[in-house]
Amino acid sequence: MKCMVVSDSTTMRRILENALLAAGCEDVVVHSDGRVAAEAADESIAAIVTDWGLPGMDGVELVRLLRAREDCAGVRVLMVTSRNARTDVELALEAGVDGYLLKPFTADALRYKIDALLQPLLRRDAEPDDTQEAENEDEARAA
Repeated sequence: MKCMVVSDSTTMRRILENALLAAGCEDVVVHSDGRVAAEAADESIAAIVTDWGLPGMDGVELVRLLRAREDCAGVRVLMVTSRNARTDVELALEAGVDGYLLKPFTADALRYKIDALLQPLLRRDAEPDDTQEAENEDEARAA
């Protein structure tokens, strides 16, 4: 599974990248600019963890753009930010984020949010292909 981190902080990028790798992402691409991240996003990206405050394009704009693009509509997005006003949370949810984590956060809180973000993707990857399963059953009966 390929994931993306978008943050203008080197330290935060490293923390989020390591958390995604530990949670099961095999490949994590990292960007510091929202516009560059938007241009790099495609159907190969399963999940994005983004900050709100970014150069080029803020995190909410990034989410809105991704949700409007057919090739990225299914990307799971976690917003990690220090913006704690209720209106900010509502704005991010309306834009289409799947999760919201306030800074500063604990390692446990980050792990919980990352797991919640990735769990539907990991479940989907683990589910057997019904078509393939039916073909295997047909072959077993024929043998």
